[in-house]
Amino acid sequence: MSLNQFCHTDISKYPSHSAGIQHSFFEKYDELFAIKRQYDPMVILELGTHIGESTKAYHDYFVNSKILTIDRVKQHIDYIKNKNDYPRIEFFNLELLNEGGWGGIPKFDFATFPYQKFDIVIDDCVELPIDMSNPIDQVNIQTQTFNRFYNKLNPGGMIIIDCIQHESYVDIIKNKFVGDKSKIQFYDLRHMKDYYDNNILVYTND
Repeated sequence: MSLNQFCHTDISKYPSHSAGIQHSFFEKYDELFAIKRQYDPMVILELGTHIGESTKAYHDYFVNSKILTIDRVKQHIDYIKNKNDYPRIEFFNLELLNEGGWGGIPKFDFATFPYQKFDIVIDDCVELPIDMSNPIDQVNIQTQTFNRFYNKLNPGGMIIIDCIQHESYVDIIKNKFVGDKSKIQFYDLRHMKDYYDNNILVYTND
């Protein structure tokens, strides 16, 4: 069973927007992860817990994997009930380096973070009001995801950034990336579900 199918077996339990009416991300994830990895032990880092809808799906689907999830809003993590039912999830709250709404940059210090290598990094933390004339907040936050984690991937690992709001942002993000730009691929999924930010960027450590 694919991750997308798994979530739809009980949409009330796993109501993730990644498999919802607006986005096709889990359908693409199935292709990228390869279904056989469902049972492989991995370290999966999710940026943007919100209220844990996707987080719980990753825990229950990737049955041998450690799920690390980070949110900069402590109330989101506090809202999640029955955390003891998900023993392979570790929750982290990161305060901001500076305030200022979406311009705030979350702290991340590898010297103190308890994990140093990852198999999958999923950036699901930016959904800004669409504004093609001012992409700076989104591209700055998403570029730092690539720059922070690309050299922290295990062989064959990947970074996935979803909710790319416009294809014009892709070159901006790539140009700010300090690693091998040829390893970044853009996937326009709007032919699957016609929603403006139904797009993802993927870096693969191959």
